[in-house]
Amino acid sequence: MGFRSRLQRRGAGAVLVTIAGLVVQARSTSGLPIQASAVVPSPGAAAPADVSLPAHLDSTVRPAWAKDEIRKIQLELARLGLYRLNVDGILGARTEAGLVEAFGDNTWRTMTAADVLTRVTAARPPAGDKGEHALRLGEMFADGLLDITLGLGFDEAESHRFVARGIEQSLRARSFVVNNPLGIQLYKAAGRAIPANPLGTFWVRRTALTYKPPAGAARQIRVVVRFVSSLDGTRGAEAASAFKEGLVESDATFYGGHGRHGSGPDFDRNFTIELFDGKGALEQFFDDYERLEKYLITEGKPHGRGAWAQFAWRAGNKRVAVHGDNHGNVRLTKGNPHPGEFGALLMYWNLDQAATGVAPVTGKGGELDDRTRAHPERRYRGAVFDGCRATDYEASLRATPGMDKHVTDTFSSTISLYWNDIAATTAAFLDAILGIQSAEAIAKAMDDAQTTTRMAGKGTIKAYGTDDNPIYQ
Repeated sequence: MGFRSRLQRRGAGAVLVTIAGLVVQARSTSGLPIQASAVVPSPGAAAPADVSLPAHLDSTVRPAWAKDEIRKIQLELARLGLYRLNVDGILGARTEAGLVEAFGDNTWRTMTAADVLTRVTAARPPAGDKGEHALRLGEMFADGLLDITLGLGFDEAESHRFVARGIEQSLRARSFVVNNPLGIQLYKAAGRAIPANPLGTFWVRRTALTYKPPAGAARQIRVVVRFVSSLDGTRGAEAASAFKEGLVESDATFYGGHGRHGSGPDFDRNFTIELFDGKGALEQFFDDYERLEKYLITEGKPHGRGAWAQFAWRAGNKRVAVHGDNHGNVRLTKGNPHPGEFGALLMYWNLDQAATGVAPVTGKGGELDDRTRAHPERRYRGAVFDGCRATDYEASLRATPGMDKHVTDTFSSTISLYWNDIAATTAAFLDAILGIQSAEAIAKAMDDAQTTTRMAGKGTIKAYGTDDNPIYQ
């Protein structure tokens, strides 16, 4: 999607902003008051001494059970909807994953096969709508902490400021409080890597939910939401880095904002364009690529060139300069998924420049590959991309080691969405995940939150990679 906004009055006091696909209406549809700028909360009170979480258990230990014992256990896991492959007597990755979901952690690794069989035989299938898929809650809650990285992108029309305010109000309404010291200590207690002075605010809810795995003991789960953004665009690189940390290390990540024509999240300003004459004097300045496209169409027509061909001619003759801020871009796709769009061609041309561009973080050998290999203990994660056509990222993510569907579930937008709905979508996601709802229910809740578009409730956000998840019986 693009970077320049066109303002159009709509009704008394309402402003509609169209940003090449992502549209903003400066009136809350969720009942939350909209402010002109976001307020950055204070770090909160000093953390209390008690930040205890369950003891870490080695997730690499593999019990020496006999094949016949494993077969019996697999049969029970299948009955519970936690194992969906052949009963082969092999303690492979998918059987291990089923056991983590059954016990809610890795305690089964220290037990005898007989004891495990007794526990899973006595267990009842998790409650849920038959045929729907659960998130891998055992992996998410094993350490007693649900941590969510919530990233808000940058908008040149500053729509992100009122969205930030709405998100903060949603968090407060759900009993989250800002407490950076406690949030950071909980991260460390759960084994998360965290820089010395992390960007963002840490919203903590100490007793957010009670989790009862089928064969394990009930436990209280604490929740930390790390909210990262760069309101003025100057800390885009830091926000992008924090979001990439979250993609790998957090239980769940949520991004709301521009998708930049399918290239990925962006936490700083886009670009401006200068056109020069043959002597190097400035002819035109653009901060709106749609106006640039119209100009180039007119300019190139006498020469038989369209907008992009005319841009290429100018670039080849050093008569155009593109000034881009790419450090805040989390580039997820290498190739342009929208080659028929001038804005997309310009976006990927800019991202591919040797001096100022940014490499994709996906793919084998990419940054996300390196990060996932550095954290093999993170065996499952969920990611929400609430932007424009976030399904453009799906193939690139799945081609990245550690991001395949067995370890990463995604919830992605299928059409261009509106800034005005991001706060409500965030709230819907939080309510659904804290309510331990199915993947289908989580997607539907976020889909229903798209009240500004006529497509609300018609698949604007869908779940991907969940078909191999535990299934409700």
